[in-house]
Amino acid sequence: MSKLNCYCGHVIADQANNLSYRADYLPDESSEDFSQDIVEIIRTFNEAKDSGQKENWINNNFTVPPYPTDLPDHEMIWDLIHNSFVDKRGAIFQCESCGRIWIQRGHSDNFISFKPESDDWKGILKKIQ
Repeated sequence: MSKLNCYCGHVIADQANNLSYRADYLPDESSEDFSQDIVEIIRTFNEAKDSGQKENWINNNFTVPPYPTDLPDHEMIWDLIHNSFVDKRGAIFQCESCGRIWIQRGHSDNFISFKPESDDWKGILKKIQ
């Protein structure tokens, strides 16, 4: 989704990072799978590294050839954890005009909306300090 038209007429754009009106959500039913993915990524990476098979591990775990083999280990692991999260998450947007929340249905371009019951909705999706 790059743009979403809210019922109030405001256009919600998703064309940058670190948007104060966008959030990702991980369904509770997916949280254990995500945690297990992280453990498996780290386990298999350590085993491959210990056995001198790090380059094979990289080739088996990244679908974008050629993936750079000279990156620090933590950056490769971050990429895989991020990819796992992206596979399991959905997006939430909040209209900055009327406060309506738009929740993505799975990985589709379909969203369902909910309207706040009070007026204290501003900034609800901003970074938690």
